[in-house]
Amino acid sequence: MTPRTFGIYVHIPFCVRACPYCAHNKITRWDEEVLAHYVEALLREARIWAGSLAHRPVESLYIGGGTPSVLPLHLMEKLILGLRSLFPGLEATRGERKPEITVEMNPEHVTPERIQHLQGLGVERISLGVQSLIPEELRFLGRTHQPAHVFRAIEILHRVGIPERSVDLIFGFTGQTLQSWEATLRQVARLPLTHISTYELTLEPGTPFWIKARQGAVLLLPERTRLAMYLIKEQILEEAGFPRYEISNHAQPGHASRHNLLYWRRQDVLGLGSGATGQLGARRYINTFHVRKYVHSLLQGTSPPRYQETLSEDQILLERVFLGLRLSEGLPLPPDLLERAVQTWPAWVEVRGGRLILRFPEGVFHAETLAVEIATWWKT
Repeated sequence: MTPRTFGIYVHIPFCVRACPYCAHNKITRWDEEVLAHYVEALLREARIWAGSLAHRPVESLYIGGGTPSVLPLHLMEKLILGLRSLFPGLEATRGERKPEITVEMNPEHVTPERIQHLQGLGVERISLGVQSLIPEELRFLGRTHQPAHVFRAIEILHRVGIPERSVDLIFGFTGQTLQSWEATLRQVARLPLTHISTYELTLEPGTPFWIKARQGAVLLLPERTRLAMYLIKEQILEEAGFPRYEISNHAQPGHASRHNLLYWRRQDVLGLGSGATGQLGARRYINTFHVRKYVHSLLQGTSPPRYQETLSEDQILLERVFLGLRLSEGLPLPPDLLERAVQTWPAWVEVRGGRLILRFPEGVFHAETLAVEIATWWKT
């Protein structure tokens, strides 16, 4: 039997500045010695897992954060080469498809020298945290870059020859308008990109925005406006050649993020780093958010503190259904369930190639309700 592929997610929790909407694990006070110890801890955690996973092919390596681009190049090189030595599946042999290697970057950190160095390490996908192209909106979101940084960064990626170029955008926050959102979308869609992710702002517990909202600040636009923003991004990006392959993600044909697809297809992902989440079969875990505890444990030769659980068959089934419905490729279902779904929700779903596809927009907006119902049918 051919070993199943898996992905590797590496969390770099260091940021120059903490964005007020971000709930990811992050710290803003560090020096190069702290970064060096953290990378060493990452490789020690990877070594713990390598014994059971080194024989399996690796579909993707995603270095996210936080802000991975704060790592000096020599530490990024140590990290990637170290992971390659521990997981031979990260090295494609002749005739095999290369694993997708992604690094998240702030636009202002992109330079030709840095990108060429990453390219030499096998990085072929860069994801930029852009969020908006309106200066006032960037200030509201706590971002440290300006639109000019974005244009220059994407031009460098294109000129150097990074084949997969992605940006993240945020919509639905106070101060943004339908017109400014449309302007950002149209500008982004004209840039030499292959992938665009769009996320509606959510007020995550514990973040500065969440605290402000609890104190009475209005940070989200009315639901009707947010819905209009979702619909217009669908139209603009589709017309520009970026069809939606998942509810929040658009890509040119053949350029969907392979790492993203691992999550949406509920496949295995090894999570490394402080605050990283991993999923291996029925096992799910999240490493301690406390960076010092994470580093100290591993440098002392022990596994980091983590919360872990074993999911039940019912939980796994519900996740498979819910995640599969988010994908434009749809959810494979037995013929009797496909027929039942179409009869029950003819305006929301359709069947193509043995898969249940959500109609847009009605079905997409009811994805969670449909998932619970379909998972219940499947169990009975």
